[in-house]
Amino acid sequence: MLQCHKPIADGAVEPHILTVSIFATLSNRREGTVLLLNMLKAKLHSATVTQCDLHYEGSISIDQDLLDASGILPHERVDLWNVTNGARLQTYALEAPRGSRTIGVNGAAARHFAVGDKIIIAAFASVEAEKARQHAPTVVLLDDANEIKLPA
Repeated sequence: MLQCHKPIADGAVEPHILTVSIFATLSNRREGTVLLLNMLKAKLHSATVTQCDLHYEGSISIDQDLLDASGILPHERVDLWNVTNGARLQTYALEAPRGSRTIGVNGAAARHFAVGDKIIIAAFASVEAEKARQHAPTVVLLDDANEIKLPA
């Protein structure tokens, strides 16, 4: 919640409170205020953790082919949801060698993940509310070897 002062007649001001949700952001435009909704942008579903490195500075290393298929960019914030044990956290994506099928959890996050864990990797984007209903995320389904499964 932000508190600011809203100008009124003769230079006087009145308190004005603006509440911004973590799920929606307001931004000013010429024609008025636009509501932005945080929508699922991309998801790597059922990825298998192939390595954990507690002493790396952080992040998750993802095979460049999988990043390309999902549209997730290097250094983009991602959510990690561990299906095996229920852990959930945020970090950022780094590219692993193309074709390696690497899903490597690094840094402190490695305490919540183990090689072989099944995870979901998700990225989100801000979309104008009026366009949100037409938004379609990219969902990449993976097999146990982190190969892309074709839709049935």
